[in-house]
Amino acid sequence: MITGAGRGLGQAIARRLHRDGYHLVLGDIDGPRARATVAELGARHTAVEADITHRSAADELAAAAMERHGRLDVWVNNAGVMPLGWLHGQAPDVLTYTCEVNLGGVVRGSLAAIEHMRSQGSGHIINIASITAVKPLAGFAVYGATKAAVVSFSQSLRRELHHDSIHVTAVLPYMITTPMTPGIEPRLLRPLGTSPVADAVARAISKRRATIYLPRTARFLTWTALLPQRVQDVTDDILRMDDVASAAGTPARAHYDDELNAHAARSTTT
Repeated sequence: MITGAGRGLGQAIARRLHRDGYHLVLGDIDGPRARATVAELGARHTAVEADITHRSAADELAAAAMERHGRLDVWVNNAGVMPLGWLHGQAPDVLTYTCEVNLGGVVRGSLAAIEHMRSQGSGHIINIASITAVKPLAGFAVYGATKAAVVSFSQSLRRELHHDSIHVTAVLPYMITTPMTPGIEPRLLRPLGTSPVADAVARAISKRRATIYLPRTARFLTWTALLPQRVQDVTDDILRMDDVASAAGTPARAHYDDELNAHAARSTTT
């Protein structure tokens, strides 16, 4: 089961796990995109139109897996959105929607997965977080906060479930080139393609690691939190870290922002 599988990283994960022989249920708020991915990959897979901000959507995804395949071995909580810009300039409904998708969706998906994994005595939940969980950035306040919460949630849940033979992995990638990242100005490291992250998810299933940083060198960003605050601030100023999100509201992100605003508005009225 993969959420947000209609495009971007979710689609790349679907393609990778398809090559490994998995039978997939692909969930996405955009049903046509999910169905197009299934049409590409083959009839052994299933597409489900699902808005993960609703608990019923997670239950429907789990039910589809059980009905089609009889068990649920892996659940990838990938669905996410990324608003950019200073907090005071962002629409309240977009901020609420971001929390509901990025954190609420992970919680709902995990609850639905656990219900079936416990009864079968095994399973693996993989939560896609972000390096912004450990390296906060201006312009990513709510996005980074949700991803930090996903990491903490994953670590706690792993301890809760290890006696049930259900493993939990948090994946913290650096910036990935997807429809949500146009205009972002990376620092220090090169942006990732979706394929290396999808490969890491596939490896995580077999190796059962608790936390994965991508690339591995990105882990050094966790160490910066140990520096005195003044040193952190001076370093961020030198590297112009506050400019990473400077493209917020520019034409480069117009299409993505329009989609995000529409989904957020729809979510607040349902």
